[in-house]
Amino acid sequence: MDPAPLLTWLQLVAAVLGGLALLVGGLWAFTKYVVERGVLPPVELSIESRVVGIQDGQQIIEVLPQIRNVGTTTVIVTALSVRLLYLLRDDPVTVEVDAQTSRFGRVRFTRSVSKELSADQVKRMPITPHDTFVQPGVKQVYTVVTAVPDDATFLLLHCQFEYAQRPTKVQNLTVALSRRLGLIQYTLKHVSEPHTIEKCVAVGTVEVKPNQGLPPMPDGRPTGAAET
Repeated sequence: MDPAPLLTWLQLVAAVLGGLALLVGGLWAFTKYVVERGVLPPVELSIESRVVGIQDGQQIIEVLPQIRNVGTTTVIVTALSVRLLYLLRDDPVTVEVDAQTSRFGRVRFTRSVSKELSADQVKRMPITPHDTFVQPGVKQVYTVVTAVPDDATFLLLHCQFEYAQRPTKVQNLTVALSRRLGLIQYTLKHVSEPHTIEKCVAVGTVEVKPNQGLPPMPDGRPTGAAET
């Protein structure tokens, strides 16, 4: 038997497999370093707040959303907004019991700054009227100043923004093919969803029970205990 034809076929198969491996590797690299970095810019979203002061029965609250760009491409931020809910000192503390809602198991904050200003509709408060950008390695701090009653005790801050970048048809097809081949484990269908963060902070006078996680006083009495 002449081994020449078999050797030729083996060489052809090896060439085809090598070409496929090269194409798959190129597809993975394009998806990882071009599509992913361009459409999914890595950012860290955080939010802080502070009570500036009290006047006319209102606490002036400064809310400070912060966006840090830890990637290598510029992030375009659009529709940056906050929602501020709160509880008063005499409000009962209730927990959402409806398992069908996204708030299941969470404390209900029944009062809202925007709700009181917009005919009982809870609306988001826009922070900037236009798109902004955050360069790589930069932490951009935004500011919105509002007010809550002076007997408010807890605030629930919810901040969100949207990426201005949207994947193209070619990028969607590239990611879909890479996912089908097992090169990646994600899709781009959630890129259009807002990037959100939520934080609860205490304001005003908060009741602290004696010796609630605090060291005792120098005379041995529990922290917060009254003198006799």
